[in-house]
Amino acid sequence: MKRHPIAVAVGIGTLLMVAACSDDSTPIAQEPIPEPTTSMSIKAIDGYLHNAFVWLDLDRDYQFDENVEPSTRSENGLATLDVSGIDNPESYPVVVKAIQKETIDLDNPGTTVAKNFVMSAPSGSAVVSPLTTMVDFKMRQEGISEEAAKSDIAQMFGIEPDLIDSDYQDAATTGATVAVKLVQQSAKSIVTAGVLPESETELDENTLGGMVEQAMEEGSQVGQVLIDDRGENIAEDYDFDRVVSEEKAVEADTDKDGVADSEDDFPENPLEWRDVDGDGHGDNLADKFPTNKDEWEDSDGDGYGDNLADQFPDDKTEWSDFDKDDIGDNSDPDDDNDDVNDEDDAFPYDETEWIDTDGDTIGNNADTDDDGDKVDDIDDKFPLDASEWADSDSDSVGDNSDQYPNDPDKSVADVVIQYAYRSPMFVDILMDVKTLDVAQDITIETLNDASIRRTENTVYTVPDTEVIFGEWESHALYKDDGTFERSSFGYYDYNLDGYIQYESQWLDIGTYTQGHERFWRYIDESDAALEGGSNGTGREFDEIDIASQIANEDLSGVDAIQYLTIDSRSEDAVTTTTTRIKQYVIDGWTFGDSEGELNYSAQATASIADGVVVDYYDTRDWQADGIVNTAIGFAKQNDQQYTFSYFRPVWAAPEQPYFEEYAQYSYIKDKADVLGNYWYEVTTEYDEQAKTRSVTGQRFILSNTDSKLVDEAYPQGMLFNGYHAVRTDRSESEYTEAVNWSHLPISDGYFASPEGNFTVKEIDVGQDYKVFTKHENGLWVGQRFAEWGSQLVTDLAQEIESLRSSGYALDEIDASLLPGLSDYNGMLLGESFQYDESGEARQWYVVTNNDLFTPLQDGEYQLVPLQLTHNGIKPNWRVNDSQSGTIVISVPHTDNPWNWYDAYWRLMLNADEVEPLTGAWKNWLGEFYLSEEEAQAAIIQHGRMCNLGNTEWDGGIPIGEPQYTDYAALLEACYYLQVTEQEIVGQSYYLFNGQELQQWHFYDQGKGETVFADGSSASFDWSVNNDGVIKVDYEWGPVDYFAFTGRDEQHIGVKVYSQWNDFGEDRFNIWAARVTTYPPMITSCPLDQDNASYDDFYQAIAACGGYNPIEGDFENTLAGETFVRVRSDGDTRAYQFHENGQYNLIRAGDWRSQEGTLWEVTPEGFLKIMPDVNTQNEFMLLAHQQFYDDQSSFVVYEQYTDGAQNHSDIWSFVFREYEQNQPLSVCNTGNTPWNDELDQPAGYADVQAYQASVQQCQVLTDNRALKFTEDMLVGKEGDQQTTWRITTDGDGENIRFNPNRTGAFVDPEDGEFPFDWQLVDGQVHLTITHPDYIGSSEIISITESDGIQFVLKSFWIDTSGEWANPAPEEEEGEIWGYIIELVDKQ
Repeated sequence: MKRHPIAVAVGIGTLLMVAACSDDSTPIAQEPIPEPTTSMSIKAIDGYLHNAFVWLDLDRDYQFDENVEPSTRSENGLATLDVSGIDNPESYPVVVKAIQKETIDLDNPGTTVAKNFVMSAPSGSAVVSPLTTMVDFKMRQEGISEEAAKSDIAQMFGIEPDLIDSDYQDAATTGATVAVKLVQQSAKSIVTAGVLPESETELDENTLGGMVEQAMEEGSQVGQVLIDDRGENIAEDYDFDRVVSEEKAVEADTDKDGVADSEDDFPENPLEWRDVDGDGHGDNLADKFPTNKDEWEDSDGDGYGDNLADQFPDDKTEWSDFDKDDIGDNSDPDDDNDDVNDEDDAFPYDETEWIDTDGDTIGNNADTDDDGDKVDDIDDKFPLDASEWADSDSDSVGDNSDQYPNDPDKSVADVVIQYAYRSPMFVDILMDVKTLDVAQDITIETLNDASIRRTENTVYTVPDTEVIFGEWESHALYKDDGTFERSSFGYYDYNLDGYIQYESQWLDIGTYTQGHERFWRYIDESDAALEGGSNGTGREFDEIDIASQIANEDLSGVDAIQYLTIDSRSEDAVTTTTTRIKQYVIDGWTFGDSEGELNYSAQATASIADGVVVDYYDTRDWQADGIVNTAIGFAKQNDQQYTFSYFRPVWAAPEQPYFEEYAQYSYIKDKADVLGNYWYEVTTEYDEQAKTRSVTGQRFILSNTDSKLVDEAYPQGMLFNGYHAVRTDRSESEYTEAVNWSHLPISDGYFASPEGNFTVKEIDVGQDYKVFTKHENGLWVGQRFAEWGSQLVTDLAQEIESLRSSGYALDEIDASLLPGLSDYNGMLLGESFQYDESGEARQWYVVTNNDLFTPLQDGEYQLVPLQLTHNGIKPNWRVNDSQSGTIVISVPHTDNPWNWYDAYWRLMLNADEVEPLTGAWKNWLGEFYLSEEEAQAAIIQHGRMCNLGNTEWDGGIPIGEPQYTDYAALLEACYYLQVTEQEIVGQSYYLFNGQELQQWHFYDQGKGETVFADGSSASFDWSVNNDGVIKVDYEWGPVDYFAFTGRDEQHIGVKVYSQWNDFGEDRFNIWAARVTTYPPMITSCPLDQDNASYDDFYQAIAACGGYNPIEGDFENTLAGETFVRVRSDGDTRAYQFHENGQYNLIRAGDWRSQEGTLWEVTPEGFLKIMPDVNTQNEFMLLAHQQFYDDQSSFVVYEQYTDGAQNHSDIWSFVFREYEQNQPLSVCNTGNTPWNDELDQPAGYADVQAYQASVQQCQVLTDNRALKFTEDMLVGKEGDQQTTWRITTDGDGENIRFNPNRTGAFVDPEDGEFPFDWQLVDGQVHLTITHPDYIGSSEIISITESDGIQFVLKSFWIDTSGEWANPAPEEEEGEIWGYIIELVDKQ
């Protein structure tokens, strides 16, 4: 379609007379801008033309462009065009088309024009006439101006130029002058002579030139004959109605109908001019049958002439009567009276025939080959079917159309449908979505008995592989009576481990109608749990002959019976099916009993396009009690995007196909093993193109009907956890995950007991961003940036990625670059640490001393091969990936755990550091290696003992006589480390068994000395043999061989082979020990467990290396001793045990009464301490572990009541032992010298020297330094005043500390010496406020305490000027010491 060259706007036409354009080009100043032209009027003249078609020719091609060029019909010669939105419409030409049978020349108004003709005019002309057409053609032909063309045309026709584009029909305007009459005659003659084109198609771009040339040539002929006819002087009686005929002769037009008399069959009748059939009746009006000379009238208007054709001339509904029964044929149903109605009669006017099968105009009664197939009827199996004549299989279907001519069962060609596509799809048994390649073949057979046989085969494969996910095949027969039977069978490798463990077969029997199926289904299938799915318990694929058994009503081997209704509808190429399932209890079920007991029901709706499920939703009712227990939603937006929703209960049972927080594990503080069931709603949005997976999860309290619990307070459910996670696959070797979460508390009232409340105690929110990178060994190592307890960092993911884009590596991002986080670059584990890329379990070699994992549960480092899979560590141990960077190990409490969370306790396996290239990683459990060789090399780095092959003893005598060769063989199995003499010389080794210490000192020249526990010593000779083993020859005869089996910063593990003579008997012993290169330090075991039991206490003791029962001398010396422990804040708690079985507790120097207290040693050898004998459920049990340097370590079980809440905790501490009533001594190490004569320091020190002296004097207990605390100075609540006596001052001086941070030295003689005080990292800083000592200060630190006396180290700066010889420099002062003891606290 041609396009309008100018933008066209919609406007409303208004009649506006448009005159010809002026050629005056003189500008007119200040002319107002005219309103846009919305209409233009045109005169269409031959005479005036009525109902001519008029259009504005915008592209000047004479062709009408519909919907582009404005058009209209003329009325009485005037045409008004709507030109709204067209700039300068007068600049375009107008075309007028007169149409025979439509257009009327008002000079002869009784009839339409005799012929079609097309006229035009130059642009701007208000008149379109034959003469303006000649001017337009002239301009086209010669490219001259309009004025020149008018002049030429005027000369051609002998007329005046100015009248050419005038309204020469308007006598009132132009008058009836000769000049006007000449114009009128010329215009009419142009039409009668046939000069003008009959159609605009004659003026298209291919014929325009020729048509214009022809019109100009013929116009010239017309003009010339007119000029000649008129003569040089036009006679007064000249007949101006004479016109030029098509033969270019001037003739009269007597009746003035525009047709020359020579061409007019009725020259005196202006309404008629043709009589084609020569019957004397004009074709225009009089002759209704212009080509039939026998007919001209049709009185009833039925199209049949009155003269001959119409036997009923006055009845327009009838005209013939074939059987002459005076009933017109139109009304007569059987015109030939052969008893076959005309509508069924191939020969309605032949009473001997009525059928003509082959259409050869020979009726079947007379025709020997009715169907015209060249086979006579006598030999034709199908005599009335021209396309068939043979039927080889006698199935009544001709061989030509029978697609199976030798098969009597079917004749119609099979319909074969094949689908091959890749798509995400919901996998019912896995309750998950998988993207799979699908190849589906469907064959539909139409049988001759009207039955339909349908066969389907579908193969599912893993994309871009040949790995089979599953295959399913079905065979169905739909009978004509509306019944059907369908058998289906297949197998699936749901977990893609290469082993098919799920097989199934179904038998469906029921009825169908269009879009509906109702049927019973009988199922024999495997337990899908073998493949990680769920389809009900106790199922086994028996491979029974299910069709035969069901026919005999035998249900043995049948795993499920269901009744299904399926309704389908199609719209816009999408088929939607709704399936309803009822599942029956098999025991006691009677065939066909739809009222039997139900144990399951479900409903699903699926939308399918081109064989692909694009939308799916189902609900499942596990007990068929009307309560929805599961809801599934799947929607495929396109091949790249889909959404999957799964709403369901989650059970706190370990043996589930899922592993979920709160049910199988928990991060909630103090509730690691408090788990429970809940309702879980998860929606995942996948975008394969963007490589993202967005997961929104919500967890709600579960009702006792296994659905979401709602009530009036929580109509939408009780939400206790929500999260949103977005995973983005950034490349084949990196993906990221951004997560935000919130944990919400739920009231205890919604749980069976407060102890069963597994939700948080208060709202907890957080977010993290994780980056996982794949390494060459296939491990995906994660690095996490997390904010716990808040979500203040805006767009954490963008912040991290922005830093990465700026060139920072992940391990370089810290608080200086991104403040506000709780964890920077935390290392994460995942499923790749459990399984390699082929799905095989990874083999790890772990260097650990954790007795839970080691074969020899001796607390020593051992090399343990294991797999982080179920049963891969020990039988019944379960291992799962938490999907958040932690691997969870569920350890059973018994050898045969039940399937509930409380049958296990859980270990959280994180990574403290990971070496991605080697795959080695470390955590609290030990070190993990992919290489056994690396693990063997690493195990030496620990001070481990290797107890392999140690000698057993009987009655104090070693069993057997192992030789050195046996010992050497064991060393290889222990991965020992060979040493050299250069490494050993100058070294000392200490063997401490928790109670006694033995020492070995190796000197040069192969000499050495051993020191025994009682302090005695003996010498030895030593050397290193060819095996790299130290040989020690003691001076009294025995020999020891020492081999190092492990070495770290603190310990060396040694494997020892000893030889000695025992009363004439040679003895041999292989044993192991751990030594240090420094004297032992007694420290507490890291324990902190609440809600503990006695079993937990014993486990804690074992985990900390066992205990030494309190007995003998130790028990006997408890009375009269003071035991002091140092708390983590540096404060003290002292217990002074008395012979009467009571004790005093001294809390930060403050004595508590011994009244009502009790201490005793239990039969197990535990020290039991009771603060009140009347409160039997409050006590401490202390299990003694080690003793050295007056320190004893204990594992503690404490039971007490805090308000109404009972507590039972396990922890550990170290007591330092002091003899009662023995004064402590000041430590003078680092003190500045004193000049007694001048009564001032002889030298000074700075604060750095003071701090060094404090460190040198500090007596550590449990490796903890003593510190001043608020409790010690002003009470726990900060509202008490304490007074301390300086016991080393003979003048009775005290120190007082007030709650308002003031105080004073109080001297009996000199009065008070005031100060302000503050605590700085456990030291007291005094600022002297005495007017004589303004600017003076003191720092005091505790270096030792028995809980009663506190030995202090002081740094005194005196600015009074009393010290002058020598005077101290600025910031210099005196270092000295004294002892204080609490006098009063009130």
